[in-house]
Amino acid sequence: MIPNRATSTQRQIDYSSAEQILTEVEKRSLRGTTLSKTALTRVDFSRADLRGSKFERVDFSGCDFRDANLVGVWFVQCRLVGADLTGARLGLNTFFNSTLAKVRGLSRKQRNYVVACGGTFPAVKTRTPDGKSTKRRVF
Repeated sequence: MIPNRATSTQRQIDYSSAEQILTEVEKRSLRGTTLSKTALTRVDFSRADLRGSKFERVDFSGCDFRDANLVGVWFVQCRLVGADLTGARLGLNTFFNSTLAKVRGLSRKQRNYVVACGGTFPAVKTRTPDGKSTKRRVF
C-alpha cells in the first residue's frame, strides 16, 4: 500500500456539490465493477469499495474518492481531473494513459506511484507576477 499524506499547497475544490447518487450500501458493493466509455463526473465515491474494478475511457472529473478502497483498480485512458483522492487506498493499480490534473489528496510518493503505473499529471500554462507565460505541474 502507498501511504497518503496530502500536501498543503493544493487548491481547495468544493466537493459538497458532488452528486449523492449512490447510497452507503451501494458504495460498499461496487467491488469488481467494469465500466467503459462513460462519464461519471462529480459523483460521490467517498468510502466506496472499488477493489478490482476496471474502468476504460471513463471521465471521473470532479469525483470524490475520499477514503475509497482503490486497490487493484485499473484506470485505462480515464480522466480524473479535479478528483479528490484524500485517504484513498492505492496498490496494484494501472493508470495507463489516464490524466490526473488538479487532483487533491495525493502525497508526492503517491503521485510518483501513479506515474509509474502509467498516469500523467499534465503541465498547465500559468502567468508569473511579471506577466510571463510559464508551464508548471498542477497536482
